Amino acid sequence: MVEWLAGNRIRGTNLERAGALAGQATPTKIIDGNYTVLTYTADGKFIPKNPFNVEYLVIAGGGGGSAGAGATSGAGAGGFLTATGHAVTAQSYSVTVGAGGANGNLVGSNGANSVFDTVTSIGGGYGGHYGTSGGSGGSGGGSGQGYTGGAGTSGQGNAGGVGSSGGNYPQGGGGGAGAVGETPASSSATVAGAGGIGLQSSITGTATYYAGGGGASSQNHGSGATAGAGGLGGGGQGDTTSSGTATSGTSNSGGGGGSSQGGTGGDGGSGIVILRFLTSGNTYDVEEIGLMQSLASGSVGGWHEIGRTTLGSTGDTIDVAGLADKRYLMILGHTIPDGTAKIQHNYRVGNGTIDTSSIYANRYSQDGGTDIATGINQNASLLGSGIEQGAEMFGVGYISNLASKEKLIQYHINSQSSAGATAVPIRGEAVSKWTNTSNIMDIIQLINSEVGSYASGSELVVLGWDPADTHTTNFWEELASVELGSATSILSSGVFTAKKYLQVQIFSDSSNASLGYTMRFNSDIVSNYARRVSSNGATPDTTNVSQAQLNIGNPTAPNFGNYFIINNLANEKLLIGHTVDAPTAGAGTAPSRQEGVGKWANTTSQITTISIDAGTGTWDTGSIIKVWGHD
Repeated sequence: MVEWLAGNRIRGTNLERAGALAGQATPTKIIDGNYTVLTYTADGKFIPKNPFNVEYLVIAGGGGGSAGAGATSGAGAGGFLTATGHAVTAQSYSVTVGAGGANGNLVGSNGANSVFDTVTSIGGGYGGHYGTSGGSGGSGGGSGQGYTGGAGTSGQGNAGGVGSSGGNYPQGGGGGAGAVGETPASSSATVAGAGGIGLQSSITGTATYYAGGGGASSQNHGSGATAGAGGLGGGGQGDTTSSGTATSGTSNSGGGGGSSQGGTGGDGGSGIVILRFLTSGNTYDVEEIGLMQSLASGSVGGWHEIGRTTLGSTGDTIDVAGLADKRYLMILGHTIPDGTAKIQHNYRVGNGTIDTSSIYANRYSQDGGTDIATGINQNASLLGSGIEQGAEMFGVGYISNLASKEKLIQYHINSQSSAGATAVPIRGEAVSKWTNTSNIMDIIQLINSEVGSYASGSELVVLGWDPADTHTTNFWEELASVELGSATSILSSGVFTAKKYLQVQIFSDSSNASLGYTMRFNSDIVSNYARRVSSNGATPDTTNVSQAQLNIGNPTAPNFGNYFIINNLANEKLLIGHTVDAPTAGAGTAPSRQEGVGKWANTTSQITTISIDAGTGTWDTGSIIKVWGHD
């Protein structure tokens, strides 16, 4: 079974999470006794849900073998790095698997790096031509005719061998993780240099050699010259035949072999990343980075960005036109005042052009006050919050966009009010409709009718979703995923990558009666927060300024909250939140609801950690925090 949250697939079997993708490798999972072993042969992600230690093996792509006139040398293997006891925390780690270098006329290319967390394995160096040195890399490529073998990277591999400039012209082998590439004994040697041997690892449970160097060629055809062997660990064998082809490095392992005159060098083998850790007590997700880029036909993606406009100078409108036909739309509007006067944060829409006729209707409430439904048969704006301020505003909306139906919209907005934690933000909630029943909505406009203007950097982003989608991209990237394995007073996301837009979903549960509910960013406990929240429709809203935390949610459990945050570095961080609380089980008691806005008055840091503090209580096992984001 697969779970979906916020339009994104978040949990399932390893095959579902990693993606059964056409033409794309899936990280494999095996259980070796008490250990889980994950093997990446393509780019992916590793997402621990709790801190633990891993053993890793990271091997880069091998270098490409050379070809052309004369003889060529073997290419170097990709860098070999391994260690135990590498600490990971609850965050998303990208895994990059380096491609092997391509063979080339005269010289090939270096292999690409492989990366896991702070560990970078360097791609192998290309094999040298008759008039060049070998390329430096994880292990270096062998040189041509008396030139210098390519250098290896300390702790990752070895240098390439040196080729001869006379006799049979036997060339140098590519370096391997365990030994330098072979230098032929003399120019009259009948055997070209072998690739350096790789190193052995038992991380998968089976002792295996990796990262062997490529073998070299000799120039004299038919004179008893023999190609150099590839190094143990996937190095490709050289070729000494006229117009022959050297052996490519083994996939996920070695460097390519060199060819003789008129031949073709071998490609470098691709890299590999392997992680091993104790199975018990360590929870994680695995997925392909390319999941949404390579979904099989008929698969459905999440929210997809279909339009964006960012102002490069001041203005009073932000248009996003040419929108694809999607059943549902999500809009993210961020307006910054130019500092001269007040601005508004309203919308108009249309098909082809902006509709200025009187076919809009709007209802809104500010700060939980009485609904205002005066926007009937209006032509000024589809959606307005009633907020007019010289302040930054952030809004999130949802639109039903069927051509034959009136377009129904719901929108939530947070206005900064004024700078600093002493100013409580203003909350606006609105529902609207565009009564066109003939066309889809394919243009949306943020419009300001006040005397001020939107400043440069103000932005409108439109996302789309349709049941028929087979997405090529997914807007919301999972940044953090934590599910508590034991009771604790702090539910933390851990450190995640900073993104401009954040969506946070929290399920918190507790059997402890002495419970608080406070949200903090980047462990900031200074009075840098302000908020406005309403419970069960009560008015006026409860306001708090200059607080050491945000509290948008009831201090009871279980509680489910959904939050959006604009997370620009130089602006205050504005939050829009909605929660449901069900402290009493059964249909005999209605749940409680909360709607709120808040801000973190920090203008020098982006949010990279979110924590929920239970105060004197504890969060139970199974409480969850998930964070998605996008720039």
